[in-house]
Amino acid sequence: MFYDFQPQSRFLLGTAGYPSPEILQQAICASGAEIITVSLRREGSQGGAFRELLRQLDKRVLPNTAGCHTVKEAVTTAQMARELFNTPGSN
Repeated sequence: MFYDFQPQSRFLLGTAGYPSPEILQQAICASGAEIITVSLRREGSQGGAFRELLRQLDKRVLPNTAGCHTVKEAVTTAQMARELFNTPGSN
């Protein structure tokens, strides 16, 4: 269970390595993935446009800490991702 969401598939799709937002969008749609993993550090350069693309696709976003090199950096990045993508922490 993914909070209040029961995915139909265990397939997750990452957002790194696509040559353009258009190709990323096509890949997400073609894949059928319900959950998209997003590295805040890698996608930060695209800013609001990237988040808007994900919002338009109406998929669940699972932020991750890819690209972090220290524990402190990973924790800070995870906290920022929680705020940006409005993903609740565990209680």
